[in-house]
Amino acid sequence: MLRTYRYLRDHVPRLLLNVVPAPNLRFLTSLSGLPPTCYSTLRFECPCLMGKGKGQLDFLEGIMKRWIARDYEIANRDEFNTETFTINVQPFSQFQDFPRTRSGQTDTRFFSEDCFHLSQRGHASAANSIWNNMLELPGEKSGFATHLFETFRCPTEQRPFIITRENSRPEFVI
Repeated sequence: MLRTYRYLRDHVPRLLLNVVPAPNLRFLTSLSGLPPTCYSTLRFECPCLMGKGKGQLDFLEGIMKRWIARDYEIANRDEFNTETFTINVQPFSQFQDFPRTRSGQTDTRFFSEDCFHLSQRGHASAANSIWNNMLELPGEKSGFATHLFETFRCPTEQRPFIITRENSRPEFVI
C-alpha cells in the first residue's frame, strides 16, 4: 500500500484518495433468519469463519483488526496529507452487525443472492454512506446508512468542498 500511495502522490496531481477499510467479517457469524441456501453458500465462501475453521475465529478476527488498524495508520501519515494530495479513511464499513428487521432478523435486502456480497440496495446504502463520510469532519463520520438517503449530506457555506484532514483544520482559509 505504501508504494502505491507514494506513487499516486508523486504522479497524480491534486488527488484525493478515499480508503474504505475492509469490514471485520465476524458479523457474518451473527446473521440470523437467512434463507437456507445462504448458510451453505457462506460456509463455502468463508470456510475460515463459517465452516470447519470456525474454531479459529478469535485468531482470524485479530488478523482482521490488525489489517484495519494498518489501513488507518498508513492513510493517516503526515506524508499523505498535503494541499495537493490526501488520503481520507471513510469508516462506514466498520460496523459490528448488519442491518436488522423490526423482528431482529438480518435484513437480507442488503445482500445479493449469495448472502455475502451487497445487493443493489446494499450498494445504494454504501454509496450514500461514503458520500456522507466525505462531507463529515474527521472523528465525526457516520456509519453504514441503513435507511436509504434518509441522511444525505451537502456542502455548506462554511465548507463548500469535500472535507479532508487539511481543510478541516480550524485555521484553514479558502
